[in-house]
Amino acid sequence: MIPLEWLNGVIQERDGMRRLLNEEGCISAAAHRLATAKCLTWERSTGVPTGREVRAAACMIAERVPGTLVPETASMVAECEALGLSVM
Repeated sequence: MIPLEWLNGVIQERDGMRRLLNEEGCISAAAHRLATAKCLTWERSTGVPTGREVRAAACMIAERVPGTLVPETASMVAECEALGLSVM
């Protein structure tokens, strides 16, 4: 699926963020996937989000999924890297 279409679906669906979190299994992986999709929609896409972008995506998920805690950026980056997900 094209990143913009996927991104719009996750954002517009009532339970899109909860579904994303459930599919990925942890906030760091879900945030990474969301941040990567956002990066790919930019004019100069990199396909690899920064730690700051991953944290912003995690905050976005937490706003829509009550009870979701957002770890510190360094913890999220470390978890992403442990999962094999690239972060700048």
